[in-house]
Amino acid sequence: MISCTVGKMDGATSVEVKGALSGDVSAALTDLSKKLPEGALVRFDLAGVSAMNTRGLRSWANFLRGLKMPYEFHRCSVFFVDSANLIAEVLGKGKVISFHAPMTCASCRKSREVLLETAALEGDESFGEHRCESCRSPLEPEVSPPDYLVFLAS
Repeated sequence: MISCTVGKMDGATSVEVKGALSGDVSAALTDLSKKLPEGALVRFDLAGVSAMNTRGLRSWANFLRGLKMPYEFHRCSVFFVDSANLIAEVLGKGKVISFHAPMTCASCRKSREVLLETAALEGDESFGEHRCESCRSPLEPEVSPPDYLVFLAS
């Protein structure tokens, strides 16, 4: 099940989505759509999306199709990006501003998700250079960056 918190930020409507987009989430998304003011930009914060399945993805895509305002995605979780790479409708007509990429420390082998800004990646098929917060060694991608970034071409 998901929870959605609606607020305001820099003249836009912010929506923090947490939990699993799985099962029948259409009622929760219908309630959310009633809270969104028409015409205002909606910024979805998707860092808290922890899982997705086919029913949840279908409900999400239908929800996006029904929106009458512009929207964009911030801090997309790895689960969300994986789904967007498989099913383009997960993004609807929205633009991804930032997303998390899975990386591992080359030295201590700790796994972490690094937040990346889409604009900083324009024309680049890598995640850039990042360091482990624990030991300062380089982080290595857990996935192939060109394969992981497919969703940006949608």
